[in-house]
Amino acid sequence: MTPTGGIAHYTDDAGFSHDSAGPGFPEHRYAEIHDATEQNMTWLGAAGDVISTGGDLNRFHRAPVKGHVLPPRQMKEMFEEVPAGHGIGYGLGVEFARLSCGVKAVGKSGRTNGSLSAMVGTQDGEHQLTFNINGDWLPDSSPYTDVIEAEFCGKVPSRTDRAPAVPRLG
Repeated sequence: MTPTGGIAHYTDDAGFSHDSAGPGFPEHRYAEIHDATEQNMTWLGAAGDVISTGGDLNRFHRAPVKGHVLPPRQMKEMFEEVPAGHGIGYGLGVEFARLSCGVKAVGKSGRTNGSLSAMVGTQDGEHQLTFNINGDWLPDSSPYTDVIEAEFCGKVPSRTDRAPAVPRLG
């Protein structure tokens, strides 16, 4: 096992991410942090070659949501949600999250060494958020979901109002 990123995040030789609290992992919760600033992300293919702004990503996300890219039948299929539990669901290339205030957010997230990014919005495309968290060593998904909750609900739910073991998107 080789540490890649920091707290509670390891990547094995096959490239699978694991939580350090899982079976067979070290008892300590800290790993060496590696600076990924100069990493060439082209190893991710087209995703690694994209250089854009938050505004670019919002426009990219808004176009299919507003029906400007796909015919209605394909758009319906894209947004047909398969529930995964705890208010999370998946469509064709999109993720859904039911927030504490009842808003249903739709978007796409991704992560790589040193970075977690997401573009999310309401399904009508009127309210959007694109963000990046530097660091892929989050011990749980709360900083990620807290950003989304704060933007779309105006507040972060208290720790007691959260669903248990909410899966991390991305």
